[in-house]
Amino acid sequence: ASRPSSPVGGSGASSTNARQPEASLAEQNAECAVCFDPLHAAPCALFRCGSFRTCRHFLHEACARSLPFPECPLCRCAFDTVQPLPPLLSDPAGWFRAVDTGGEAAGHAARLSRPQVVEALLAQLPLEQRSLEAEFDRRWDGWASPSTEAPEGELRRRHLLDTS
Repeated sequence: ASRPSSPVGGSGASSTNARQPEASLAEQNAECAVCFDPLHAAPCALFRCGSFRTCRHFLHEACARSLPFPECPLCRCAFDTVQPLPPLLSDPAGWFRAVDTGGEAAGHAARLSRPQVVEALLAQLPLEQRSLEAEFDRRWDGWASPSTEAPEGELRRRHLLDTS
C-alpha cells in the first residue's frame, strides 16, 4: 500500500483561531523526533513541497534526510524537499523565510506567529522552553504589537531585521 498524502500547509499555518494538535514529547522537549537528541545539538531542517513549508516541525537535517518515506514523522505531511534551517544570527532573512509557513510563498506578507518563532528558536539554540516562553510573555507585545498590517500580533521580517 502506498503512503497517504497530506495537504500542504496544514498545522503550521498561522491563525489564532486554529486549534493546534497536542505537542509530542519530542516537541515538548525540543528534541529531534527521530533520534531524540536535543534539536540544537545538530543542524536542523524543515520540510517543503515546492515553495511551501509543509508543516511546523523541525528535525535534525541528517535524520530528516534518512526518513524512509517523504513525510513528516510527527504529522505525516508529505514533502519533496528537506531544507536546512539557516542560522538566525548569520542569515536572519533566510531564517525568517524558512520558518514562515504561509507568508510569501502563498502570496501573503511575510510574518511569523509567536509559536513559530518559539519553535524555531528552540530548534537552534540551547534554551529552556519555559524560560523562553516566560520571556516572550514579557516582550512579545513590544516586538509584534497588533496593527493594521499585522492584526494578530505577528512578527514581520522588518521587525527582525531592524537594527535601529
